[in-house]
Amino acid sequence: MTERYKLMLVDDEPWALTGMEEIIDWEAEGFSIVARCDCGNEALKSALITRPDAVITDIRMPDISGLELIRKLKGMLPEIQCVIVSAYSDFEVAREAIRLSAVHYLLT
Repeated sequence: MTERYKLMLVDDEPWALTGMEEIIDWEAEGFSIVARCDCGNEALKSALITRPDAVITDIRMPDISGLELIRKLKGMLPEIQCVIVSAYSDFEVAREAIRLSAVHYLLT
């Protein structure tokens, strides 16, 4: 059996979480979704348990931002790969994401 990468999805909008989960055949791409979180604080708690290899997160959430989430996740799991999804084109956010070693910044 091939080992799969563990993926966590984070977005405060339920429809966006469902969309991220359904738009790609994650299993075919070698990923298992280990957590679906509707806020950054929930994602931090879940990461301690599931130890994901990668996270796809929204940038704007009511509790902590996607950037703060990445900052904290990198402190807990330095090898984690992070992707930011946002409907907002913001150069400063993109620059900070790059500084935090996000592997991609996707505009929706």
